[in-house]
Amino acid sequence: MTRIKQSENDSNIESRKSQQRSLKRRTILSGLIATVGVSSFASAQQTTTQEQGTTTQGGGGGNQQSLVQAAEQGAQQGADSVEDSLSEDEQQAIVEGATQGAVQGAVNQNVNVNVVQNAAFGAAQGAAQGTVNQNANVNVLQNAAFGAAQGAINQNANVNVVQNAASGGAQGAVQGAIANQNANVNVVQNAALGAAQGCVQAGVTNQNVNVNVLQNAALGAAQGAVNQNANVNVVQNAASSAAQGAVQGAATNQNVNVNVIQNAALGAAQGGVQAGAANQNVNINVLQNAVTGAAQGALQINQNVNINVIQNAALGAAQGSIQGAVNQNVNINVILNAAAGAAQGAVQAGAVNQNVNINVILNAAAGAAQGAVSQNVNINVILNAASGAAQGAIVGAVNQNVNINVVLNAAQGAALGALRAGAINQNVNINVILNAALGAAQGCVQSGAVNQNVNINVILNAALGAAEGAINAAAGAPDVSPQEVQAAALGGATGAVEFASVNQNVNINVIQNAAADGAQQGVQAATTGASLEEIQQAAEQEGQVDGTQQPDEETQEPTAEPEPTPEPTAEPEPTAAPEPTAEPEPTAAPEPTAAPDNSSA
Repeated sequence: MTRIKQSENDSNIESRKSQQRSLKRRTILSGLIATVGVSSFASAQQTTTQEQGTTTQGGGGGNQQSLVQAAEQGAQQGADSVEDSLSEDEQQAIVEGATQGAVQGAVNQNVNVNVVQNAAFGAAQGAAQGTVNQNANVNVLQNAAFGAAQGAINQNANVNVVQNAASGGAQGAVQGAIANQNANVNVVQNAALGAAQGCVQAGVTNQNVNVNVLQNAALGAAQGAVNQNANVNVVQNAASSAAQGAVQGAATNQNVNVNVIQNAALGAAQGGVQAGAANQNVNINVLQNAVTGAAQGALQINQNVNINVIQNAALGAAQGSIQGAVNQNVNINVILNAAAGAAQGAVQAGAVNQNVNINVILNAAAGAAQGAVSQNVNINVILNAASGAAQGAIVGAVNQNVNINVVLNAAQGAALGALRAGAINQNVNINVILNAALGAAQGCVQSGAVNQNVNINVILNAALGAAEGAINAAAGAPDVSPQEVQAAALGGATGAVEFASVNQNVNINVIQNAAADGAQQGVQAATTGASLEEIQQAAEQEGQVDGTQQPDEETQEPTAEPEPTPEPTAEPEPTAAPEPTAEPEPTAAPEPTAAPDNSSA
């Protein structure tokens, strides 16, 4: 009898709690209807869809089922779909945020109730999943759900796309906020909004992309974009561009794992917001294209690559290309290709050399991207120079105890030199460009690891001279192979650094010209049928000897020492709350490539 009474009491308590929650939700709905106005949604039509996403049944117009009610229903279903129980406060915050965000996103859009309901469902589900076994603040949950639902509203998108974009955006923003517990809720909201929005836009363009790709791209982008020091406009744009770039990269490379996709988006967004926080006047178009290119480039290598390599390659590439664009009036295609090439090269080298430290990966990508930003050079030259420079810097660091500033400067110098020569010798094969940059960076890192007393300015200029000299010489020797050019650049860079280690007061112009002359001598040896080893030795010897002589040709101005790249995982200290959200200006997305086969969710 006592058990029966206890059961009845428990049932009554739960019933009262349910009534209280329903009353709260009705209050929310009333407030939303009063604020937004039912008339805003009068033209919305209710339909039934055969897709897997949540649907709203029923015919007729908005009088029978308002978008507000559809949003609330979807939000409640989404929160309930996560098995781990939420507290009443968490449940209420998530449902409220997802409902309000979906309704806000539908304002001034002729949007179907199914889109609204699925956006709310996905946002609530993602926020709930993000807090599983975690202690997330209810304000974080509410704002993550709000931003994701708002960003996912897009009438042209399939409801599965909407739902998964919202889910990934909310979950990523919650996870990012848990890792950065001082993050302002405006940052959290904008990270979720941008990630969901970018993912839906990419899903509309690439309609056959699997929804798991979309969800993971949004998740990584939102998580990486949570950064307390960055303006919310930077946060939103970084998240959006990272999601778009990751989806576009996955559309090109269909066999890529969703964990790889998530980490490419995470790293690219993280690099974007870190660079945006350091350069607060950064142009949003520069930021968007740097982040898009970094995420896209990191997904072009179809190999078994560690996700830390993916993340840090994308991070460094985004960061470096933004830094390279500072104080330059440079085309956004240049930015995109510099970032894409650097990320692609870093991932490719990281896949082959799996024991390389991730700081090496990050700084190689950053230096290569920064050095590859140049206005008057063909974008194919930019992409390949960046790729080769990143690869070479990483290969040079294998089994070496090398300073990451050496890695960064070698990559930057090699890319710079390859661009200079590529701009003059426009008919040179891009494989020559890539291999010259690779050899120059590799030689400088290897020699810099041995000769640790050498200044990083020496490293940068030796790499620059070797890459430039090798390409200039190869332009006049079309029968020389890219591998022979690489050996010549490697030898020229090595010889110049070794000379500078012994003669530390020598002008860096002398170093640059010694490296160039050494590389040219190596290419000359190649024309006589010398082996790769003989080519490298000839270039190295010339670089060492020529450093003792002032070259006849006019020397170039020294290259400014670059800023060191920050550590990949360190989170910035919190600062004052950022400014209110501003809608970003749209940037033209890169041309889509062939879409993958259609896959079910």
